[in-house]
Parts: sequence; C-alpha cells; structure tokens
Amino acid sequence: MIRRQAREKALQILFQIDINQGEPQDIIRERFELDEVDANHREFIAQIVTGTYENLNTIDEKIKSILKGWDLDRIGKVERSVLRLAIYELMYSDLAQSIIINEAVELAKVFSTNKSAGFINGILAKMVDKVDGNE
Repeated sequence: MIRRQAREKALQILFQIDINQGEPQDIIRERFELDEVDANHREFIAQIVTGTYENLNTIDEKIKSILKGWDLDRIGKVERSVLRLAIYELMYSDLAQSIIINEAVELAKVFSTNKSAGFINGILAKMVDKVDGNE
C-alpha cells in the first residue's frame, strides 16, 4: 500500500465518522478489520484520522474563514472530509504544501468530481496564501 492509498482509507474513515457521528477509534478498528491494511500504514491512517478529529474545531474554523458567507454544511461530505484531511496535514505535518494539495485534489477526483477537485484546490490555495501572508 502506498501513501495515497493510505490517505484514501483515512478519507473513507473520516467520511464515515462525518456520516455516522461514530467514535473514531471504533470506526478505525472496523475499517481495519474489513480491509487488509499493513501495520505501517495502520499507524499513518490512525494518526491522520485521530489528529483530524482531535483538531476538528480548529480545522473547521480555518475552512470557514476561507469560505466567507458559506456555511460548512453546504459543502458536500466528501469534499468536507478531503478538506479536513488536507488542512490537518498542512497544519501538523512536515510534508510539502504542494504535495498535500496535489494529494487532496487527486482524492477529490477519485471520490467526487473534477469540479470538486478544482474547488478543493482553490480552497487549499487560499489557505496556503493566508498562512504565508500573501492575502
């Protein structure tokens, strides 16, 4: 399993948490039982999911600050989950911003539409500009 596939699993879990309002650890455990996930990627997936969930209020505030006039609930659940995952990585990982944004765009293409991928790219680019002081 490569990192993109691990992010796909993390996205699926975040989406499931958003839909079912379940406990992350329970959903992670269920997902690992259903899917074959090696030990190295289990840790990576669990870190992304629990980190995103633990920082959800902060992450959602970042999204809202960029949406201006939009309610977070107006964003599709897939797109919202992709944004949350990407913003978590932008805030809390050492991975290059361009890689994180590209991965998020690719996730949106796989799980949603090209139009959604463009939306995700735009939101994340605005966030990076804001953080870098270009806005």
